[in-house]
Amino acid sequence: MGQDINVERRKQLCEFTLIPIANEQSEGVELAWQHTVVARHYTPDEGLLANVLNVAARTGNPDMVTRVLDVLPVLSVQPEEYHLVALMEAYVKAGKVPQALQVLSMVRSVGLAPTRNTAQPILDVLTTPELVDQAFFALEDMKAQGQKIDITAFNVLVEASSRLEDVQRVRATQIAAPDLGVVPDIDTFNSALAVCIPAKHRALGDTIMEEMKQAGISPNGQTYHNMILICLTQAKYDDAFFYLETSKSEGFKPQAEAYRQLAMRCSSSSDGRAKMVIAEMESLGYKMEFPREHQRGSEAGERGGRREFGERRGNTGHGASVIRREGGGSGAGVSNRFVAGARREGGPREEGLARREGGQRTGGAQPREGGQRREGGPRGEGGPRAESPQRNEGSGQRRRTDGGSGTTEPTART
Repeated sequence: MGQDINVERRKQLCEFTLIPIANEQSEGVELAWQHTVVARHYTPDEGLLANVLNVAARTGNPDMVTRVLDVLPVLSVQPEEYHLVALMEAYVKAGKVPQALQVLSMVRSVGLAPTRNTAQPILDVLTTPELVDQAFFALEDMKAQGQKIDITAFNVLVEASSRLEDVQRVRATQIAAPDLGVVPDIDTFNSALAVCIPAKHRALGDTIMEEMKQAGISPNGQTYHNMILICLTQAKYDDAFFYLETSKSEGFKPQAEAYRQLAMRCSSSSDGRAKMVIAEMESLGYKMEFPREHQRGSEAGERGGRREFGERRGNTGHGASVIRREGGGSGAGVSNRFVAGARREGGPREEGLARREGGQRTGGAQPREGGQRREGGPRGEGGPRAESPQRNEGSGQRRRTDGGSGTTEPTART
């Protein structure tokens, strides 16, 4: 009985020693660990371990995280994603991004699937081209040492380059996937598409979509969202509605931002479809404050827009601009009155009505003589010509700052 009391007192002492330090994020957490867990042979429960893990992660102490992870088997606790993410975050805080990238492979090795959210701490610190390049070299070193590179680690670099709006670096990294032994997935392609939005590079967006198709990867909701925004950067933006309709027909709920951008673009172009976009947006539960000046522009073009895109009073009974919904939920089954004219099978239409400046109508896109597409393709007007995946679109070098020799040309990667 007395022995049990001593054990309980020792437990209370250990908890009172660790918890205040952990809560205050004190640098003395290691001292407390040594005093309680090591010296007194006390095994903290899982909740207390999680507390110490959080402190070690936030203060950039990977050694402390490792000690905590070593205790998990004693408690018969299998490592979970949040345990290993703490280790990754600690490495990031300590400025050891290469080791943090390796943790993603560890997560996969214990039967867990790391995601973009898992790698968020790494993504948050890759804020310059130089840091992205050093992370790329870390992956090259892992490959040279026979370590397996997780696709999530690779995707972090593609997305970080995309956030920097660096088309060259995105493409150079993307086409280096075979060299690093990784197979691009949907997240890889979506990040590559994202850089085409600020670059207004429709032709490259089409190229990436074609690469997805060749890789046997089906688009998801984010893919269509990116393509909608890419199309809206062009002078002729009708294909944005094609991708909106395709997204809904495949069961994806378009994002509020897609509707907002569509409505704003239609309004600024006196395109009567603006009100239809807003009506559908609100039917899906999205809210939007439409600026008064855009409302006036939308009203001015409403009548012409209805006539041009096939809206008839007989279809709805009262001539309202709300799109009739046949389905529900995410908007699948919405009858398509956004897009008029013939579509090409599997892609946006090449023919149909397109607006000139001032709202006048012209015939559809005309192919070149002999059936050849115009430069950039009928879907790529307004943007630069897409480069081959084997080439890069700019000049630049990746420079090592970790003691390695020489520089590497991203354009040399095939």
